[in-house]
Amino acid sequence: MGHLSIGLHRHFQAGGLAYNFGVDASLLGPQTGLMGLQQKVHSEIDQPFPSDFVKNTQVSNQFILGTLTEVAWPIALSPSTNIRSFVEVQTGVEDLIRIGVDAGFFGDLSETLFARAPVSGQRYSVIDGTGEGFLLSAGVDLTRVIGSMFLTGSALRASKYRARARFGLNYVHGRWSQFHWLDLS
Repeated sequence: MGHLSIGLHRHFQAGGLAYNFGVDASLLGPQTGLMGLQQKVHSEIDQPFPSDFVKNTQVSNQFILGTLTEVAWPIALSPSTNIRSFVEVQTGVEDLIRIGVDAGFFGDLSETLFARAPVSGQRYSVIDGTGEGFLLSAGVDLTRVIGSMFLTGSALRASKYRARARFGLNYVHGRWSQFHWLDLS
């Protein structure tokens, strides 16, 4: 299934809380061309392409506008360790309410700006405060899914609740960074 999105978000802190307000525009379905890219990658690495079921249950072409509001309570335990409880409300491709807690370890996190992946909930750095090093992140959340365009009209249905634990490792070297994560649902 293809999903491409672009968003405009405002991150700020006030009164000991961290805020993220944003709007997103998403394209879904074959119009994204991602199925062809996936076929090419699978062919190049000599792996089987997803089943006909996967190809035939892809959502139809859609353009969707969405919003995001997140309020968090960050607590810096040290310059390199923080804990952050949060509540998030998201509309658009998925309508949901997510509550949880994230923790960050190692590296100087004081100048790092994080974003949250809309589907997995994983936080990743978009502006790094460190010159070089590793940032380790972990989090848990409970999400109430009100609606999901990813599964609309398919044989699959979104569960009403998602409980998740996640771990991420971000390596930063100057202007370059890599992010890897593990999601446990």
